Amino acid sequence: RLIDSKGMADEELSASPQNTLASNQQLLDAFPPVAFAFAYGSAVYPQRGYSRADLNSAMTDLIFAVDDPLQWHALNMERNSSHYSLLGALGPSTVAAVQEHVGAGIYYNALIPVRGRMVKYGVMSTSRLADDLRNWSTLYVSGRMHKPIQVLLPDEKMHRAQACNLHSALSAALILQPSRMNERALFKSICGLSYGGDVRLRLVENRKVADIVDAQLALLRAIYADPMQALISQGHLHARPAKGSAATDTDSLSNHSRRVKAGEDVYYEQDESWEGRERLLSRLPRNAKSELIRTLSGARTSADTPDEEVSARLNETARALWRQPHTATTHAVPSARLANALQSSL
Repeated sequence: RLIDSKGMADEELSASPQNTLASNQQLLDAFPPVAFAFAYGSAVYPQRGYSRADLNSAMTDLIFAVDDPLQWHALNMERNSSHYSLLGALGPSTVAAVQEHVGAGIYYNALIPVRGRMVKYGVMSTSRLADDLRNWSTLYVSGRMHKPIQVLLPDEKMHRAQACNLHSALSAALILQPSRMNERALFKSICGLSYGGDVRLRLVENRKVADIVDAQLALLRAIYADPMQALISQGHLHARPAKGSAATDTDSLSNHSRRVKAGEDVYYEQDESWEGRERLLSRLPRNAKSELIRTLSGARTSADTPDEEVSARLNETARALWRQPHTATTHAVPSARLANALQSSL
């Protein structure tokens, strides 16, 4: 299952006629060939409260993954030299170097008119994107891909890397949740992960995330169906129709889907035992595990620490950790079960 909501009606993919899948795919003709491309953002998947005028005037956001950034920028400068800022005057080698070595490994051209539309497009190497999806090396583009995106040009390598990214996002969000949560709370945790290091969004994060979840709930359900099914089959996650109902081993995603279609409130119940937490830890990306080790170094974790205390400490640490950009530095590790679980899965 890919992330472009294949099989959904066109009106579900976009509320704006200019941002349908077909119209956005036509934008690719204005650029040199790319390996993978997707559109994202409020112009493609409107947030709650957007008017038709807002949608029609919104800039379309695109991300291109290319195998050779230097070659791609050279070709694009021949075709679209006006897209580049003054940095472009220094040539494609400079642009490619800035892209690869500054920030999150992506180079943006913004406010670009393309086929009567206003577009912002980012260019990233396929290797950097795959690494970010699998390891959360920056949690920048991978974080955007926790939310609905519109795949314009699919790629099997990115399909597999994105599957890892979605499984990781669900596991990270569950670490931040109590033993019992409703569907919206879980999706808000998932969609909020990518805003952790964005200072601009701290004050409006809760409202913005809630608007995304409320407007895109059906898409989020489709995107995370496979990761949820995996945890349900492992007995870690159970879906129940109403608060107060006890979870059973016979819960399944099909039962959950029927409840959702019937308009019932859905609650999830997760395994908060140490074994359950260890299962979630094993599914986190490499850099997230490394940072948890670094952040928890010096914490007095021991084999006889109660499970609920371990869960609370992990929750608190993860919540603070994912409000910062990710690095890959690993320092001294804490003792006993928590360190062993993290290190064994690195």
